[in-house]
Amino acid sequence: MVFVVALLALGGKAMSEFVQRSDQRVSDQEVNQLIAVIRDGRLRESEPSRVTQAINRLGELRAVQAIDDLVSLLTFKRTFEWESQSKEVINEIQPITPGNRYPATSALAQIGEPALPALVKVLAVHEPNSVESKNSVYAILTIFRENPTQGSQYLKRAAAKASTPEAAERILQVARKLEGPPRQ
Repeated sequence: MVFVVALLALGGKAMSEFVQRSDQRVSDQEVNQLIAVIRDGRLRESEPSRVTQAINRLGELRAVQAIDDLVSLLTFKRTFEWESQSKEVINEIQPITPGNRYPATSALAQIGEPALPALVKVLAVHEPNSVESKNSVYAILTIFRENPTQGSQYLKRAAAKASTPEAAERILQVARKLEGPPRQ
């Protein structure tokens, strides 16, 4: 009680800063708990829906500290409830995109630009037709959906810094996708 009165006496700015720091601690604690969930290999097997929820929440929080863990889960595949039920009755109809089939893909796209270096690294080290690469491409395309030209330029710069010619070519392939079809 005395603490709150002291904060009020200091004015709105002090109260605002206190609330902001308090919210940040709660957010950091939540992010750490969510990261622990997605790192647990047993949970991925026994409670995949819980892991999916944790991945989705990390994306909502734009949890930059979870990027490496999310990249390691680019192949973690969500199974929809209707897929494991009887095929006779369909309870819901929903398009299956890479982002909702592979929840880490959407989470990384939600995090946005801070995830780009990790996504580009995936492109550089994985074959273009691998699930990891395809999901990285999807996330990158989603991040740059409003400005594909900026995305293409970013990837061209990344390709120029690639450690091998093969890695550079893989990254440039995605840059060309962002540019769209050639104009005539």
